[in-house]
Amino acid sequence: MKTVQSALDHADETFPPRGGLPALIFIHGGTYKTEFLVVDTDVALIGAAPGNVAESVILERSTESTLMFVEGAKNCLCRSSHT
Repeated sequence: MKTVQSALDHADETFPPRGGLPALIFIHGGTYKTEFLVVDTDVALIGAAPGNVAESVILERSTESTLMFVEGAKNCLCRSSHT
């Protein structure tokens, strides 16, 4: 996928709820600046990069929210993990 939002859209369209198990989306190292992410399905967003993931996978926006959870996103997880 070229964008985080396209991965979220793909998960929403492709993976029906699996007994409470969310779709997994791994976000590779980089700075994602322009996206306004709307999460409306159960997903697990996992930052994946060598070293300090919190400094390697960055979601930021200068206006409005960066990440918004709406109806349908009842069992979501967002975290960074070291690889």
